[in-house]
Amino acid sequence: MAKLTSLGTKSERISLYIGWIFAGITGAVIPSFIFMLGPVFDSFGPGQSKEDSLNSVGLFAGIIGCLAVGVWITSYMQHAFLTKGSILITNRIRNAYLSAVLSQESAWYDMNEYTAMASRI
Repeated sequence: MAKLTSLGTKSERISLYIGWIFAGITGAVIPSFIFMLGPVFDSFGPGQSKEDSLNSVGLFAGIIGCLAVGVWITSYMQHAFLTKGSILITNRIRNAYLSAVLSQESAWYDMNEYTAMASRI
């Protein structure tokens, strides 16, 4: 029977770690949108001219747009790395299970349903 010593090879674990790092970056950037909205609302206060308000809103809109593009890129990278690593690990576990089932004695097949193997894999 094949024994899995770890859930993934070194490259698969690195892929998962990189995905988790991108997930952390994405999660850290998203709350910063709230902090960007405060100065936008403050720019409409008393004593502000229309041009100053528009300049302030335009500046923060650009910053928020850049952050949104950054979140889009980091969330894509998060999804790509985590999906790649998890698919490779899952395929290895499925192959190990199939080889373990196929190496059983013939009496094992008599005790279990023939459809059980396909549904478990």
